[in-house]
Order: sequence, then C-alpha cells, then structure tokens
Amino acid sequence: SELPDYVERTFRQVANAKGLEFDVRVAAELPAGIQTDAKRLQQILKNLLSNAFKFTERGKVTLEVAQAKSGWSPGHPQLDTADAVVAFSVIDTGVGIPANKQNSIFEPFQQADGTTSRQYGGTGLGLSISRELTRLLGGEIRVSSTPGKGSMFTLYLPMTYKPAGEERTRQAAAAPQPAPAYAERNHKLVKTGPPSASKPAVHDDRERIREGDYVVVIVEDDLKFASALLDVARESGFKGVVAANAGAALPLVKELAPDAITLDLLLPDMDGWAMLDLLKHDPVTRHIPVNVISVSDQTNRCMHMGALGVVQKPAAKEALQEALARTRKFVDREVKTLLVAYGDTAQREGISEALRTDGVKITGVGSGKEALEAAQRNPFDCIVVDRTLGDMSATDFLKNFAKTQRAAKIPIVMYGTDGQNPNEHDSLRKLAEVVILKNVSTPEAVLEEATLFLHQAVERLPGKTRELLAQRRKSPQELSGKKALIVDDDIRNIFALTSVLEQHGMIAINAENGKDGIELLTNTPDIDVVLMDIMMPELDGYDTIRKHRTAALAAAGLADPVRTSDNVGFAGGQRPHQDQAMLCAVDAFRDQTGSPAGEDTMSGSSVASILIVDDDRRNLMALQELLQGLGQNLVLADSGEEALRCVLKQEFAVILLDVRMPGVDGFETARLIRDRQRSRHTPVIFVTAA
Repeated sequence: SELPDYVERTFRQVANAKGLEFDVRVAAELPAGIQTDAKRLQQILKNLLSNAFKFTERGKVTLEVAQAKSGWSPGHPQLDTADAVVAFSVIDTGVGIPANKQNSIFEPFQQADGTTSRQYGGTGLGLSISRELTRLLGGEIRVSSTPGKGSMFTLYLPMTYKPAGEERTRQAAAAPQPAPAYAERNHKLVKTGPPSASKPAVHDDRERIREGDYVVVIVEDDLKFASALLDVARESGFKGVVAANAGAALPLVKELAPDAITLDLLLPDMDGWAMLDLLKHDPVTRHIPVNVISVSDQTNRCMHMGALGVVQKPAAKEALQEALARTRKFVDREVKTLLVAYGDTAQREGISEALRTDGVKITGVGSGKEALEAAQRNPFDCIVVDRTLGDMSATDFLKNFAKTQRAAKIPIVMYGTDGQNPNEHDSLRKLAEVVILKNVSTPEAVLEEATLFLHQAVERLPGKTRELLAQRRKSPQELSGKKALIVDDDIRNIFALTSVLEQHGMIAINAENGKDGIELLTNTPDIDVVLMDIMMPELDGYDTIRKHRTAALAAAGLADPVRTSDNVGFAGGQRPHQDQAMLCAVDAFRDQTGSPAGEDTMSGSSVASILIVDDDRRNLMALQELLQGLGQNLVLADSGEEALRCVLKQEFAVILLDVRMPGVDGFETARLIRDRQRSRHTPVIFVTAA
C-alpha cells in the first residue's frame, strides 16, 4: 500500500494541473515489500514519472507494478539468476521517442533531439542517473516507444537485492539451522511517515549505564537487526543504546559521549553518509569510533571519511562480534601509533610536535625506504607522508606501500600535492582505490586529518594544535547571518542541508517544489544563495532557475543570457550553439573581473585570457571567431590533457569546456581544475551537445 500512496502524493497534483489521467496499478499477487534500496528505487521512479508527465500534453500516465518472467536483456547476470523479478512500468501517451534515439537518451545530457530541451526544459541527466541507480540495484531499464503515440519505460528489479558476490557468500554459509533474525532486512518499497520518537522501540541499556561502562550507540531503523546488534554489543562488553533514526541519534551521541557507534547507511530521516559526515566534522564527536553497516561494499569510502570499520549486510553474527571486538580493543588501547615520513627535518619535527600527546607514539623517518620498512614492522594507526622524501617520490612510496598486506587498513595523509601534473594526479586517483588516501595542501589540514584517523579527542590535543584546528573549522565570518533557500522535494535532504548550513550560522528556508521556490525567491529579497535540486516532479530545478531568471530579467527590462549558474554554466542547445557559449563567457568574465570585457582587474592588465577546450577543431575555430570581439587573449586546447597543461602555465578569467572528449573528458578536467587551489575559483562553462 505504501507505493501507491507515495506516487499519489508526489504526482497527483501534477496530473491534475496538466489535465491528465493518472493510474497506479499494483498486481494483487505481489508481496507486501521487496528487499532493495528504498531510497534509490524512489529516485528512479520519480525520474521516470517526472519525464512521463513532462512529455505528455494529453491523455494519461500509468504506473503498473507486477511480477515479470521475461522482458529484460538475455544473459543479465542478476535478473536471470533472481528467484523472482518485479517490473515497474511507466506508460504515457506523450510525444514518443524515435527508434534511433532510444539508446542515446540514457547518455548524460542527451534528449530525443536538439529541440527537446528548448521546448520542455531539463538537463537530460534524469535517465542517465536512473540507469546507473538501476545498475547498482542489480536491475535494468528497457524502453519501447512510438513517436506521436507514447512511451513505456520498464524497470526490472530482482525481488531480493543481492550486492555483487553476496549470493556466493550466502550459499557457502547455508546450513540446516535457521538463519538469525538479523541476517536479512526487508526494505519496504517506500519509507514514509515521521521519524520514530526518541523513546526507544527496543528495550536497551540507557537506564542502566554507570560510570566506567563501555557504551555503544546503535543507529538502526530495522528493529530486529537493532535487537541482534544489541545482543552482540552486550556479549562484547558494551552497554547498548538504540536510536532508530538520525534525529534521535545525534542528540544521544552528544549526551552520552559513547565509546563507539554503529551506523546503518539507510536511515528514514537522513542519509547515513550525511550523518557520518556530521559526526566526523563535529569537534565533540569526531574522535568516536564508528562502524558502518552497509548492504554493499563501501569499505574504502567509509574509511576515507574516518570510520573505524565496515560490516556488510546480511551479516553473520561472527562478523558483528569481530567488528565490536576490534572496536573494544581499539578503545582499550591507550597509545595510538603514527608514522611521520618527511624529508625536511624541521617540518617533520613540527608536525610531530603538534600531534604529540600522552596517547600517541610517533615514529619519524626521512626517507621512503625507512618509511616502508617501519610500516612493515609496525601496524600504525595512521601515516603522514610528504612529497619531499629524499630517495623516492610520494607517489612511488604509495605504489610500494600498496603492495603490502597492511595497505588496505592504514590511512595515509599525503601533504603537498598541489603542484602535481595530470599523470601524477591520475596515479594517485588509482592508488586511492587500493589505499585509504587523503591529499591535503596545508599543515593545518595535515593535523585535521591525522587527528581524525587517530580518533584523538580535541580536548586532549596540545593547546596550540587545538587553536589551529579551531581556526580551521571556524566558519567564515561572511557566512554568518546569510540566508539560504533550499529547494528539494525530499524533506530528508532539506533536513541534512539545513543542519550543515546552521552549523555555519546561516539562516535556512526551504521549498519542496520549484513553484514554491520561485514564490519564495520573488517574495524574499534578502536570499543570498539557493541550493536547487535538479530532479523534481512538474517543475525541475533547471526550469525553476530558468523561469526565475527570465522573470527577474524581464522585470529589469533585460534579455535572458541563458545561464544556469554563476560559476559553472551549461551552454545548451544543438551543437554548435556558439552564441549561447559566448553569452555565458561574457557573463562569467564580467562576474569574475567585476569589469566590462576588455579590462582585467585581476592582473592589472588591460587584457585577460579565455581558455577554449574542444576536441573538434571546427568548434574551436568557430568559438575563437565569435569570442575575438571580447578583446581578450584566447588560448585553444584540443583535449582535457592539454587544457590541464595550460591551466598549470597561466591563470584564466574563464574556461569554456567541451563535455564529451576522448581520454580525460570535460567532467574529469573540471574536477582536476577545481581540486587545485589556484584554479578552483576560475569560472568553468560546460559546452554540451544537448
């Protein structure tokens, strides 16, 4: 019953506003729920239904849910081996899709043709996102369509979601005795309703905690699994306190100051990743060891964020016992160990002194060889390595370290990565998939990350170190008192974003759809920034931005310059659409310099530089011809690699960047530019094919 309720609440008003029929049909023979990632399923259905309503002007939209025996691609590894498959079919009587476009619409920034985005709006990202989410759930999306008659998108999912490799593990562990109650988790199709009250639904130990007790806060909304975790915690010597959602957990953690936390990533009121991030950025809670509970293998990402360990569902009792035993051993161990590998003696001693406390034993070395030998001898809790190692580069050190048995367990903080060339950066990115690696560019950031991985309580650090960290975390004065509008149709996202903004002294207001967002923007003149969800039903984020800006510019007697953001833009339309790219370039140039084109106040010169990046020489020449009228230096690059070389050599007022390039594409190029401190504020305009 939850699925019809969810789609009715989300789309009934949309259907009424457009004068369309809307039917939801769920086959009677289906079970009450399926085991899957409810949040991802919700997003896929929202994307598919949003598209159906957007491209249907008359007639009806239908959602059918039924068991399926076939229909997906032959040989699909998950669907072919699933015990049962459920099909979610979104059927509309809209414009339809030509046969030769039915594959390309799943590519990023692609729509049926170049007129689609102009007529209906949107970024062309929805189906691409849906396809990736479907792949993560072990399913597939198929489309059938006739131009002028309508389309049917069918989402096929296994009735029981099994992450890669899980089926073999489950079969190997099969035995005559019944599986424990916590071995499976049944996700309803949609989670609804308010968060659980703070009163525990599980009879835990919160009333029996005494001074000197080891305490673990169990953040888990599945009550059977929470009870199982509580039993294991008690067997491991902990008193356990259960919180069914983030809203209940965060105050409990502050109140109890527990010795450990177990955190489920799938919570009803906040994404588990967001809660982990909040815990690890709060000076009061960042030192508390966290074991993450996940239905898929997220070990590297969790450890990278500062978690102590990861337990993958469905988990055997032994795995839970091992995780909590490891946590207990870590908590009991009075001294943590740190390896500092710096070629510069003065810097090595300075970092060591800043991190030195009674609870940390520091080993300092000056070469890569010494560091590797020390890491082989001792299981360090963290390694800090600088690029100034005398006998090898930091990248070579990491390559050698990655070959050792301890590589996947010891987090590494690497200092001084700003000047790397693209090849070095690529090597580090690949190594980060094997080792737990944090790249930082300031001594303060080294302290921040090292204390995180050592799980050091801030109050136990030396006074000067505490001051440096406090200064680093201090919210910029200019953010305090600023007003932010959050526009998102998911209240959980609004909650999480509001929590973060309020930590910086900002005032957050919100709207749950594009129409209300425009109304708030119009009636609230002192809004300083807008955080806009792109994927919303009826009026998506892209169209909301466009409608508001068009109205604002019309009120001022100006034409719409076709921009989607101040610092990153999309020059859309059917390519080559260079007039839009030029307008974006002029706007971004003026925003960056605060001056008319032709006057570069950044350098004191009368001429600045614009970088144009495109692998198609015809587009390069066409854009060059159009932009010459700005009176600026134009630098051309025909690949992402060449663009990065240009950015290393000089600064640019604005960069026009093709998205679809071989090798290093536009998105990867932009990410690398943003990662570099000297270029992270340079305006980047993406030039897209649609």
